[in-house]
Amino acid sequence: MKAKLFALLAIVSIAVSSCYDDSALIGRIEDHEQRIQNLETLCSQMNTNISSLQDLLQAMQDQDYITSVTPVNEGDKVIGYVINFAKAAPVTIYHGEDGKAGADGADGQDGAAGKDGHTPVIGVKKYVDQVYYWTIDGEWLLDEKGNKVRAVGQDGKDGKDGKDGEDGISGSSGSSGGRDGITPKLKIEADYWWVSYDNGISWQQLGKAVSEGSSSNNVYSDSIFESVTIENDAVKIVLLDGGEVFYIPRHQKIDILLDIEGDQATVTPGETLYISYQLENVTAQTLVTAGSDGNYKVRVRSTDQSSGVIEVDCPSPYVDGFVNVTVSDGNGYSYVKCISFCERQMSLYNGYEYNVNAQGGEVNIPFDINFEYTVSTNESWISVVETKAQMREGAIALSVEPNAELSSRQGVLNIYADGNVNAPFCQIHINQASAVFSIGKSSFVVESEGGDVSTSVVSSNGLSVNAEELPGWISVTTENDGNSSYEVTLSVSQNTDGQMRSSEISLYDESMTTVLGTVKVVQRPYLSDDASAMIFRVRANFANNFTCSVPITYYNYSYYPDCFIDWGDGTVDHVTKENYQTATKHTYEGLTQGQDFEVKITGYVPVLSGGGADSGITHVLQWGNTGLRSMNRAFNGNNRLESIPADNTGAFAEVTSFEYCFRGCSSLTDLPEGLFANCPNVTSFYECFSGCSSLTDLPEGLFANCPNVTSFYECFQGCSSLTDLPEGLFANNPNVTTFRYCFYNCSSLTEVPEGLFASCPNVTSFEYCFEFCSSLTEVPEGLFASCPNVTSFGRCFRYCSSLTELPEGLFANCPNVTSFYECFEYCSSLTEVPVSLFDNNRMVLDFYYTFNGCYLSGESPYTEIDGVKYHLYERCNAPDHFKTPTSYNVCFSSCHNLTDWDSIPSDWK
Repeated sequence: MKAKLFALLAIVSIAVSSCYDDSALIGRIEDHEQRIQNLETLCSQMNTNISSLQDLLQAMQDQDYITSVTPVNEGDKVIGYVINFAKAAPVTIYHGEDGKAGADGADGQDGAAGKDGHTPVIGVKKYVDQVYYWTIDGEWLLDEKGNKVRAVGQDGKDGKDGKDGEDGISGSSGSSGGRDGITPKLKIEADYWWVSYDNGISWQQLGKAVSEGSSSNNVYSDSIFESVTIENDAVKIVLLDGGEVFYIPRHQKIDILLDIEGDQATVTPGETLYISYQLENVTAQTLVTAGSDGNYKVRVRSTDQSSGVIEVDCPSPYVDGFVNVTVSDGNGYSYVKCISFCERQMSLYNGYEYNVNAQGGEVNIPFDINFEYTVSTNESWISVVETKAQMREGAIALSVEPNAELSSRQGVLNIYADGNVNAPFCQIHINQASAVFSIGKSSFVVESEGGDVSTSVVSSNGLSVNAEELPGWISVTTENDGNSSYEVTLSVSQNTDGQMRSSEISLYDESMTTVLGTVKVVQRPYLSDDASAMIFRVRANFANNFTCSVPITYYNYSYYPDCFIDWGDGTVDHVTKENYQTATKHTYEGLTQGQDFEVKITGYVPVLSGGGADSGITHVLQWGNTGLRSMNRAFNGNNRLESIPADNTGAFAEVTSFEYCFRGCSSLTDLPEGLFANCPNVTSFYECFSGCSSLTDLPEGLFANCPNVTSFYECFQGCSSLTDLPEGLFANNPNVTTFRYCFYNCSSLTEVPEGLFASCPNVTSFEYCFEFCSSLTEVPEGLFASCPNVTSFGRCFRYCSSLTELPEGLFANCPNVTSFYECFEYCSSLTEVPVSLFDNNRMVLDFYYTFNGCYLSGESPYTEIDGVKYHLYERCNAPDHFKTPTSYNVCFSSCHNLTDWDSIPSDWK
């Protein structure tokens, strides 16, 4: 086109003469040339904008963000911007801030197209399928098949230069097309606009581009972009066609803030330091890592995307070092902070311990320090008034309240380094002295006649007595010497009753808010009934540190003691629910060698339990009448108890249990005949005299007045000195159900009376009853004749090694027995047993080890029915007459001399 223009100018120059005026013609030619140049510039800018728009859409799809925006200037005007991305290549866009395109062929002010010319407006719009498609002059841009043309590819796949990506076609600038994404391309040819959808392979005519009209030197294409606005966190782009608005995020510089000052931390050797961090301008790809110089170990613990904690393990001993904290945004930008360390140091001028008197007051603690700190204490009586701290010098002012308590107290002041709240850097100990209180004598025993008793008191808190709390028979006066010394006088009136009485007088401080101490007064009765007193003899000696005790406690959490203990040395204690654990012990002062005392107990004592060897009790002299309900474990393990009396006062009338009572009293040689004469309510003698190894005999009728007893379990177990038993020992005990272990290991017992169990029809178990009675030589035939309900004789005579024979009818009246397991095991002197021994015991299931260790001869036991012998091992053959035994292993082991030995099944022997 330029060649044609130059030819035209040449012809014109030849044709004109020196007098010809050609200025008009030259102006028209120059105007036409300018129009052509403007349209070419416009076309180039529009193609650039089309490609750039597609790149912007691709950047939004790829979640890219803008790192910088640079204006494109023409003279003093901004005609566009170069937009740089974190991932994608830079994009250039042009906009028309000053130039508006002419419409319908009219001259546009500073416009590019004139009369009869039209500049196509290219844009994009989102369809209902959420995909952007190209538009031209506000209408969908359609391909040759009538389909809308996608503006950006699917799945973010490139189609650069039309080569990459399935069906991808790119624009002239090589921008991303993506699958099915097409970049329209414009050109001006023969004064018309043309568009291509296949990268210039084919073209379609759009409309006229050149016509007559005025010209302009300013050509700014706004055929796509109406405006570009740079905001703080995004760039806002508005399209001319349809007003579509896009926001593309701007890159924000990441930063990390640490909760330490000046990137330097003070540390203690060996500690773990926790440094909190906070990120600014964080993205999903932001990563925080840390490394050290090798002396310090470092870990990053993220709390969320923008915050966390940097944990640093400091070396011990201390060495200088550093930690580098790196923040990366995931797109190539990283930021590093270096944390350096110095050792924490604190020096207290006056040491780490401060002593304060009972009055309290101000305490000043000066020190040198090189780190920021906080101070705390959990003690309510210490308060921090003020802290003054610079980097080198500091001081803490404390206020300590007065101590009204009668004991000293200690408090701890914790010094924490800022940023390390898990353990204090150091602790300062505050020791405060106690208030002063002492009393000369705090316990008085007053005779029935009454009188005055006095004691001296020293109190730094003053002294007062509440008159309203005093009993009617005591009055109190106090005299003060003007300092802290007092004389307290108690006036006691005469006691005309037959009971002891006592009271504890509270001594208060001056404000009468705190009890400083008490004075106890016990007054003897005018007359006393010694028969109702429980009396023990105790021995105070070096072995028990001259301290004796009585076994008084409570009953079923309902019945608590309320009694007086006269310790026999002039001291009387009143025992109540509140003090029974301490008031039942007494130390005899001033003794240099062992000495016996009689201890009298009067009042209500529901329970005796305990009273072992350490109690010092050697004799029970009188049971008295104190309302006893239980003797469980009374004197249990007292191997120093030598004697106990009969109950002549009905002391045991309400007692229901003697379980473990007198157990292990190995110094007890005999029992009084009337010991249980008044015990109608007792139900159990479980292990009552177990281990009383010095008992030689038992009184006749010992349990005759105990008709409700159900258990003699282990009652005389281990009474190894017993040689015989009285026939009426259990004469009136019809409700007994068990004698299990009753005479176990009574190794001196030589014989058993035939009527021993004659009054015990409800017994069900004799298991272990005579086991290890190694001196027992014979058993009477009628021993169990009155016990039809017995179910088990398991181990009953086991290890009765002196037993030589058994009576034929020993078990004849016990038809309900189911078990004889180990009954005669190791009765090594037993050589023969009656064949009919078990004739009437047809319910037996268990013959396990019954005769193991016995050397029997003759024929093994059998029962003859209709002329047929059924040995024990043959009972399974007569189910109409016997239960089939289920346990019988080793029943006849070592009985090789039995005549039917060869017939006995192997598992029976």
